[in-house]
Amino acid sequence: MVTKEDVFHVYNTYIKDKNYVMTSFVLKEQFRLAIKGADKA
Repeated sequence: MVTKEDVFHVYNTYIKDKNYVMTSFVLKEQFRLAIKGADKA
């Protein structure tokens, strides 16, 4: 069983204060739903 403490430990160890790349996948017809500032690929 995964506890709340387990989740916080993983978050604090591997995610918190780390750099990241955000991606957004949307249908061509719905580009307006992409994240703000996204570049069309």
